[in-house]
Amino acid sequence: MVAALLMFQFLPVFIIMPWWAIALLCMFVIGIINAYSFVDRVKGTTSFYSILVLGALQYINIRVFNFVERDLIWIPMFACILFSLINYRKIGTCSSGEVGSATMSFWITFLLLRLILDSGNPIYILFLAIYGVDYICMIIRKLTTTSK
Repeated sequence: MVAALLMFQFLPVFIIMPWWAIALLCMFVIGIINAYSFVDRVKGTTSFYSILVLGALQYINIRVFNFVERDLIWIPMFACILFSLINYRKIGTCSSGEVGSATMSFWITFLLLRLILDSGNPIYILFLAIYGVDYICMIIRKLTTTSK
């Protein structure tokens, strides 16, 4: 929660939004971090979703609306590609773990919030739609398999 509040301080969230919207946004950011951590247990899923979202953000950054320095997207995208090359096998050789999934989710959340605040267009939150659907399906599958 402290990291989310510090991100809000860096972005002008405290100036733009009322306190109740900040509280909802904080819960939303923590939910995204939790979803990334939960879905990370499936080999390769986090890195491939992250490459997809970062690639879309870089496309927007280069072609549509420049909202951040390009290297802030290229560097984590290359790290995800390298991680995917190492880990995408029947038996993965390494795991992103709690710190890796939390860092990637925080990074993507920061970039998305920056894009949404700078452009004024909340539609960009749909970049997380595939991840959100996968998260909900995993919860439903987990609840149905453990209840039997």
